[in-house]
Amino acid sequence: MPRGVTYYISLILSGLFHPLLIPFYALFLLVFAVSESGDANRYLMSNALSITIRITWIWTLVVPVCILLGLRLMGRISSLRMEEQSDRTLPYFLCSVCYIVWCVLLWKGRVPIEWLLTTMGGTMALMTVAAVNHHWKISAHATGMGALTGSVLSYAVSTGVFSWGFFLSVAVIAILVMCARLRLGRHTPAQVTAGWMTGLLWTMLPVYIYTMTVL
Repeated sequence: MPRGVTYYISLILSGLFHPLLIPFYALFLLVFAVSESGDANRYLMSNALSITIRITWIWTLVVPVCILLGLRLMGRISSLRMEEQSDRTLPYFLCSVCYIVWCVLLWKGRVPIEWLLTTMGGTMALMTVAAVNHHWKISAHATGMGALTGSVLSYAVSTGVFSWGFFLSVAVIAILVMCARLRLGRHTPAQVTAGWMTGLLWTMLPVYIYTMTVL
C-alpha cells in the first residue's frame, strides 16, 4: 500500500499512544477527574496520588524502556518496534514482571483499592497478551486503549460519577489508534478487536465485581 498522509498520521498516533504511555494517560484522567469531584481533598491532600505517580513513572515507563533498549543492544530483539511476533515474547514477559512489581508497590503504598484493582487489571491484560502472543499476534496498542477505556468506566463505577466527555474522548481515540494499526498493516481487524476487549474487560471487571459485592 502506498504511503500517504494517513500513513504518517497513523505513525504519529501509534507513537503518541504507545502502550508504555497508557498508564500516564490514565493517571492524567484520574488527576483531572479527582480534582473536579467532591473527593478532591480526600485524595489530593493525601500521599496516595503522589505515590501512584512516582511508582507508575518508574515501573511502567523508565524500567521497561531500559529493558527494551538493553534487549536491542544485546541483539535479543530485531527492532524496538517489535514488529515480528517472535520479538515480543521476552519483552512482554519482562514488562509483565515490571507491572507485577508496580502493583505490589501500590498495594504497599496503600492507594485506594479501586486504583489498585484497575492497575492489577492492566497487569493481567498485559500478561494475557504475553500468553496469547505465543500463538497469535494480538495488538498491544489496542489492548492499551481498551485498558484506558476500562479505567474511565472503572472510575465511574467506583464513584458513581460518569463523564460522557471523558468516555467519548477515549473511545474516539481508541478507534483512531486501532484504525492506525490497521493502516500500518501491523494487525488484522480481529487482532485489534481482541486487544481492545482484553484491555477493557481486565481493567473494568475487577472494580465492577468489587463494587457490586463488597461496597
